Amino acid sequence: MVFMLSGRQCQLSKEEVERTMTGVQPIKGRHYFVSVNGEKYPVTQVLYLSLRKQCGGLSLLDISNNIAKNIMSQMGFEIIEEK
Repeated sequence: MVFMLSGRQCQLSKEEVERTMTGVQPIKGRHYFVSVNGEKYPVTQVLYLSLRKQCGGLSLLDISNNIAKNIMSQMGFEIIEEK
């Protein structure tokens, strides 16, 4: 999947996300999560870690929950909402 994020063109696949998140510990999240490899992560953590090598200079603050939810759901991940 190809998309723009903070003025950068990024490309990412579901398989790359799964590979990147293998062995990663989830950080604390607030509302929106995604299940990757059977582990629940905040959507922004998953997208940031999956993109940080290819989109240099990207900060976790560059990724909103809405952007992360949209991209992750388009890749076929289920979004989990907790209140």
